[in-house]
Amino acid sequence: MISGKLGAAKRCGFILKTCLVLIACWGLNACVEAPKPLNFQRISVTAGPCNGVCPEYSLSVDENGIVAFLGKRNVAVKAGRAATLSPKNFETLKAAILAANIATLQSDYTSDANCPVKSMGQSELHWQIEIAGISKDIRQNLGCASAPDASGASTRMPPQLDVLFKVLLETTAANLWINPPASMR
Repeated sequence: MISGKLGAAKRCGFILKTCLVLIACWGLNACVEAPKPLNFQRISVTAGPCNGVCPEYSLSVDENGIVAFLGKRNVAVKAGRAATLSPKNFETLKAAILAANIATLQSDYTSDANCPVKSMGQSELHWQIEIAGISKDIRQNLGCASAPDASGASTRMPPQLDVLFKVLLETTAANLWINPPASMR
């Protein structure tokens, strides 16, 4: 009889401990599944010529956060440059790549099919992104935009690449190599 009561008490204790752990997890969000690694390999963008004076360059970041830049024409630095991203900037760039959801994007944003409104004379970007076993080549005309909404506003197509482009330029500080200082303009 005593051993039966002891077994029941142990079971109650186990159940009570399990309930307390579950309550703690729920309250502290401690039991949330850890995010999966990004498995980032490389991102590069090449800006081509336009009908005006657009900067022409290539910019890439590899899986180690190494930045490579090659200025071609209409840039502040007409040569190669290299740098290493700070851990914070590298994490910001990886988060922007995840947010862009690369796998869902088309491979061409220069044609009428994927570009409802196109402003002529804009530079074209050639993206090459390798992430989580997916390799994607995307062509994007910087004049490609959505059809205007009711207020007449439109956004660059696709908006995810527009955001990613801004983050790439900010985190790598490539603007210093692309745009000449205000005193030289």
